[in-house]
Amino acid sequence: SSTVGVRVDVLVTDGRRPVENLQATDFELRDNGITQAIELLESTEVPLNVVLALDTSASTAGSLQDSLVSAGQALIDGLVPGDRVAVTTFSHAVVPRIGLASNFAAVRSALVGLPAAGRTSVFDGLYVALANTLEQPGSSLVVAFTDGSDVSSWLTPDEVIASAQRANAVVYAVTSPKVRHRSAFERLADVTGGEVVEIASDDQIHATFLRILNRFR
Repeated sequence: SSTVGVRVDVLVTDGRRPVENLQATDFELRDNGITQAIELLESTEVPLNVVLALDTSASTAGSLQDSLVSAGQALIDGLVPGDRVAVTTFSHAVVPRIGLASNFAAVRSALVGLPAAGRTSVFDGLYVALANTLEQPGSSLVVAFTDGSDVSSWLTPDEVIASAQRANAVVYAVTSPKVRHRSAFERLADVTGGEVVEIASDDQIHATFLRILNRFR
């Protein structure tokens, strides 16, 4: 007989400040109430797979899209050799602009000149973004942005949440205050270990994306 090791990603915070220098003895791990042995605790940095899932519906045209592109490029600038990044956009249709790649210059170029048209299909976009992370080495992060409510997805929130549980990726959703379906975003963040971040103005996207990347790393 044999046993299979299972990796569990853990973030421990005091408020919003990460707690460092923890040892294996500081943790207790249970699976269905049964205590499990912790064989190894690693705090070293591992390569990141970052997927940007960006709203390009008609409502993002103009200054909002400029802020979104600038924030995406700043996040890419925060990556290091060994990391990979992908871009998926969604409006009434979902477009995987570029798959996970370590050519950061090419990904930055893919962000330039994105069309802003159509309605919003957030959950379809999240599903495609999560598909990028399946069976990928390293740690996977999906950073999604939308300024509106989902009005044209084929998939339901429950279907996307089930996909997220299989993908082993952490999802951070950045939204405006007018977004509906907030409870669905919160469930998605909860099952993946991420967060829903509500911003009050376009100029907060830049700092929010960088804060998410730094916290996840």
